[in-house]
Amino acid sequence: MLYRSLLKLSLLLVLLLAACAPDNLDIVPTLVPTAVPVIKVDVKGAVQTAGVIELPLGSRAEDAITAAGGAAENADLQQVNLAQVLRDGQELTVPLVGETVAESTDEPEVVAADPGRATLDYLVANAPANIETSAFTWQRDTKQEPQYIERGGGELATVFYSEPGGGAMQIIFGTFPSAEVGKAYYDDLLSQSKFEDAKPNDTFPTPNAFGQGTYGSDAVFIQEALFIRVSIPAFSSTVSGNPLIGVARAALKFVDEAKAASFTS
Repeated sequence: MLYRSLLKLSLLLVLLLAACAPDNLDIVPTLVPTAVPVIKVDVKGAVQTAGVIELPLGSRAEDAITAAGGAAENADLQQVNLAQVLRDGQELTVPLVGETVAESTDEPEVVAADPGRATLDYLVANAPANIETSAFTWQRDTKQEPQYIERGGGELATVFYSEPGGGAMQIIFGTFPSAEVGKAYYDDLLSQSKFEDAKPNDTFPTPNAFGQGTYGSDAVFIQEALFIRVSIPAFSSTVSGNPLIGVARAALKFVDEAKAASFTS
């Protein structure tokens, strides 16, 4: 009887705490993992098991051949770019020794000018494996899968990084159906308590905001319908200086290069 009473009291306290939580509570860092995007590739030629296979987004030709049971003994892998990043619906042919592979006539995949899921997937798949700053070398944490979440009428995806001193860092990309919706999400984020003291940095494209507090350091940007956030909840204290500026520059440089490569028709 006493146990049931305590249980009811505990549940009541949880509900009261939830009801009293501030509306502007920032919960973006606590993302809920969803399934990693999957692509389908048609593997043909000198492999053990030819056919259509499913692979995680960002997989390379080498991964597809492995998933097809590996190359046949008489396969000519010298003609295959094993490091090629694959796209959904692509055909990959592994030739036999002495066989010439016809040059592909497929047009390279172009991401729409208006950011959407394809843009988000491209950014996640091609985010840098390493980010060099004056203080740290951040490495992409391959043990943590990218996390996707819907928020503010758009979709966010988080890529995780770490550094040898034990630091953790996230780069969050977001795409929205229009520049207006993206700016509304950006403004709403800055109204939250975590960003009360955030200030713009004149050396970066505007609008932007940089903040530092109890929960770490953050930099946020909105470029039309594309949102970028660099969040560093912890970094090594063995090196002086906050690495936020350097990582933010690297993140924006990557986005600019990605736009030039794939976001224009």
